[in-house]
Amino acid sequence: MKQAKRFMLPVIIVLVSWLPWLLGAFDAGKPAASTSLRSSNPEILANWSQIQTALNLDHEFAGTDSGTQTGKHEVLTMQEESSAGASSTNEGHFQTIDGGSQPELAFTSEDGDELQFTKDGDLYSSDNFVIDGTSTLTGAIAAAASITLGAGADLIGSSTSDITFNTNKFTVAGATGNTVVAGTLDVTGNIDPTTYETTNGGFLDEDAMGSDAADKVASQQSIKAYIDAQTPAAAGLAKAWVQHAADGTIAGSGYNITSTAKTGGATGRYTVTWDTNFADANYSVVITCVQPNDSTGVYASLKTVLAGSITYVCRNRSDVDVDVVCHVIAMGTQ
Repeated sequence: MKQAKRFMLPVIIVLVSWLPWLLGAFDAGKPAASTSLRSSNPEILANWSQIQTALNLDHEFAGTDSGTQTGKHEVLTMQEESSAGASSTNEGHFQTIDGGSQPELAFTSEDGDELQFTKDGDLYSSDNFVIDGTSTLTGAIAAAASITLGAGADLIGSSTSDITFNTNKFTVAGATGNTVVAGTLDVTGNIDPTTYETTNGGFLDEDAMGSDAADKVASQQSIKAYIDAQTPAAAGLAKAWVQHAADGTIAGSGYNITSTAKTGGATGRYTVTWDTNFADANYSVVITCVQPNDSTGVYASLKTVLAGSITYVCRNRSDVDVDVVCHVIAMGTQ
């Protein structure tokens, strides 16, 4: 028993002397060159222990022979820096920087350009974000600046994807293709009605207006064709008409009339000049004289018929020229 106590005492003394080294931090200065090999052993073991602890942090590196020691990263943990580090030629820095509320990922190029990748838990770009190729996004896209598509690039959604601006102020439904515009639609270019599907509310090509739809618009050609079909032939329409007073002045406005006047100031003789000439003198004119109350009858006789005017004389039954109110209508080809 006394011999056992005498044996244990030196062991305890050695362990107590090595304990600070076994529990201490890694120290590159130990063992010193002047330390003997026997005294160096605890310092070597202490440093190895600290190296193993550091390697095992975020890596597959167990401290036993039976453990996994691939050294592969399990987690990438980076110490937050106050700002992006400076880079040199052929170098780039990937680091976490102080983002204010929390650390954020950032990269600094060899030119010193810093690009921040995250912000408050979201994917972020502190500069232009360029996507070169096809990308599939399954969540919402929130952009605080413009999104620009390159030449030939398309914005493509699935059959159920909708494009919406300002809470349905402008919406394109992916399932139907229907477009809703809540405000004014200002079109500065041309609208080609031939490209619209008539079944979806576009222009109708119906000369007879057969569908009688209250929610569709006919094409210009269809409107003209329908009006022409409902209107008498142009040859049967009055091309000019007028009423003039006894002194030759126009009563009202007339139609296609430049002027009416007494011919040379003579009694009962009048000239009517058309605004748009007829094709020639082969057209018809109807003149009706308004009989005065004390007259036994008044009639008008054409004197000249020209493409641009007519002259006539009004007489009573006594063959005396008289000034009277007249109505004039002309029909023919212009």
